[in-house]
Amino acid sequence: MLINKVDDLLARHAAFWHCRAVERPLVGVTRWSQFNLSQFDWGLPDEEGILRPEMLDVDHFLPQYEALFGDGGPFDDDLCWSAMPPKAIPWLEGALGCPIEYSLRAGSISARPILGDGPLELVPAPLADNSWFAKLLEFVHGLARLADGRFAVGLPLTRGPWDLVAALCGSSSLYLGLYDRPDELARLAGVCADFWIEANNHLSSAIPKWQGGNVAFLGIWAPTFDPMSQDDASASISQEFYRRIMGAADQRTARAWDSAIFHVHSAGLQITNEVLEWLDGRALNITLDPSGPPLDAILPILRGVQERRIPLHVLTADPAQARLLVEVLSPSGLAIMYQAIDPTAERDANSGFRVPRSLPAQARSTTIRAEP
Repeated sequence: MLINKVDDLLARHAAFWHCRAVERPLVGVTRWSQFNLSQFDWGLPDEEGILRPEMLDVDHFLPQYEALFGDGGPFDDDLCWSAMPPKAIPWLEGALGCPIEYSLRAGSISARPILGDGPLELVPAPLADNSWFAKLLEFVHGLARLADGRFAVGLPLTRGPWDLVAALCGSSSLYLGLYDRPDELARLAGVCADFWIEANNHLSSAIPKWQGGNVAFLGIWAPTFDPMSQDDASASISQEFYRRIMGAADQRTARAWDSAIFHVHSAGLQITNEVLEWLDGRALNITLDPSGPPLDAILPILRGVQERRIPLHVLTADPAQARLLVEVLSPSGLAIMYQAIDPTAERDANSGFRVPRSLPAQARSTTIRAEP
């Protein structure tokens, strides 16, 4: 009976990718916090400084992942929970050569630009000799051993080519460069897109299947590898700039896998029409920003995505928004994730946002092993 219920839930995930008719959307409260630097004991020697890959002890983290799994099992309501390498770390930025600065006291971690206003030349280190990428793979392998089929292993956010350009150059240099040297920036974005695709190809081979598929950063099960790319850098540019300069690199990364997810923010929806032209069955994630447009201004865009039969994933930190979206949007091809800044405190405080369980309580903490 339990296995049948799990199969029924994953069938709903499969239906999501095809926008098939369903009774209700996939809805879940994720255990991952919005800013998960504070979600782990990092075991670092200092409160702040430059983070180097050898400072991260995978074995120090694994018991903490086990505790997170024990808090809810392999599912977060309708969504899947996946153990992923710490998502606060800008993994690909480090792999491209950016120093990674952290402050546990301030709860911040970021990549320091290395190109700035100088020549936009970048030759990434081969992945076989890349210490940051080796540490990312070490986390993946360690989590796979820990999971042993009980839960999914997924990827943290691997930022898209233009966000990598922004990290390499700095945001100010990027936006000025779009006017002063757009062709050079576009070539650099192409190098970053090549690197993104190569890195994810390696990761797709390292991550074990779970229940016959993969689980994305956002809790969606898919029959094939489902990385998520993003272009937060596009939030401050016009649709015309995006179409003329930025869109090509994003299209390459988003279309590299059939079950990919492309991420944008509600403050940057001016590029939506351009993106929808080339998603072609891949999913769009829209994160609702507290400082972005009000929800009533965004709803026509969300409905427009659904009318084009593009799978839509919405991430919000506002439980009232999550409840409203369940009520007003079509359930077909729709997933809604509520993410608290501090999930433990939010659950303890009983935020009022709870969804009908697809599985009984005992199923949420049961041991489910991967199919052979």
